[in-house]
Amino acid sequence: MGMFKLTDRDKKMLLILLIFIIGLAFYYTYSFTLGKIDSLKEENSKKQARLEELNRAVEIFNKNKDKIEETKLNYYDISQKLANNLDEKFCVVDVLNLLRKYDATINDLPISAKQEYKYNKNNKKIEGAFYYTLKISTQLSYDKFKNMLVEVENFNTVYSIDNVSIVPILNGENIATTFDLNLYGYRDEKAPIRQWKDFNLNTGKINIFSSISGITNENNKSNNEYIEKIKIF
Repeated sequence: MGMFKLTDRDKKMLLILLIFIIGLAFYYTYSFTLGKIDSLKEENSKKQARLEELNRAVEIFNKNKDKIEETKLNYYDISQKLANNLDEKFCVVDVLNLLRKYDATINDLPISAKQEYKYNKNNKKIEGAFYYTLKISTQLSYDKFKNMLVEVENFNTVYSIDNVSIVPILNGENIATTFDLNLYGYRDEKAPIRQWKDFNLNTGKINIFSSISGITNENNKSNNEYIEKIKIF
């Protein structure tokens, strides 16, 4: 058989086809590489922007580190003053400490059931707050009673005093007073709980609890059981 011979025209056509194939391959390779580069540039830009954002956050944190630490401490102090786990035993401790602070006599400490604190004023609502009410009957100096009314911020638990009745005692220096003492707590599951310690609950009385309006026999029984439990302190 005779050998297949390419004419000059065939050679030119094959050369053109080869150039076309090479050009097409180069085009797709270049397009793919260019697309990959653009993708990497975009990813790098996002990472650079994120890095700058983190650097700004670090800079802000460093500038406000002291304030952040102060806020943490304030949050801890507030969570202790408005304890999430405020209950009858803490109320007893707080009242005893408050009366001792102002050299007031200690008598019965009847405690009401826990009540929800509802506040709604100027479209502002407080939800999660609660309080216990204790009916206090005591004697102390008039000046120290005034201090008790105004020095709320200096006490370890937020309290308020309502329904005050005052009778002067003959010596003129002291007063006999009765009032409702409200101790407040706030439900915040993220807040550190108030810790129970070996508090001084010595009052000189066998039973510092007595009934007041709104307390059931079951509550009184619970209070009496509580007194038995805390005698070890």
